[in-house]
Amino acid sequence: MPNYAFTRGLSLPTATNGQTFEGYNFMQVTPNTDIFVGVTGLTFKKCNLINCKVPGDAIIEDSINIQKSLCANLHPEWVAKGVPSEVENCAHVTDTDEIWIDGVLVDTVYHYEDTTVPPTAMILPKMFFASMLFPVLFIIGKTITDNPVITRRNIFNPFLWGKK
Repeated sequence: MPNYAFTRGLSLPTATNGQTFEGYNFMQVTPNTDIFVGVTGLTFKKCNLINCKVPGDAIIEDSINIQKSLCANLHPEWVAKGVPSEVENCAHVTDTDEIWIDGVLVDTVYHYEDTTVPPTAMILPKMFFASMLFPVLFIIGKTITDNPVITRRNIFNPFLWGKK
């Protein structure tokens, strides 16, 4: 697997229009980092695209494509690679354990987790809109009293609501 992750300190390879990358690691330190700006027709297969924002026409197959805020307290070795330093009680804290002795707080142990952040632009499959969004919009526009019978059979067809 060619590894161009930020942890390696390497620059991204040069990409050409229509190029296919298979098994590459392009992990970036900052969420929503643009990669291969201006290159069109790229395909990513089985790639690590954590924190990468690929060109809008790119095809992504069997790849990790998420945005993560990386916690320096979890990965102190990555601070030298660009992960911002953080205070102990940072936004990544998921839980704390307080240590008390004779009624005095002597220490706090922080538990951290890298957090998922939303992408700046979400590309959703067309079927998402057809199967999920439109029925929800129609349901929001109607009240239950207007539609006493909304069944599994007619949930996706608002013209059948109220009919058995």
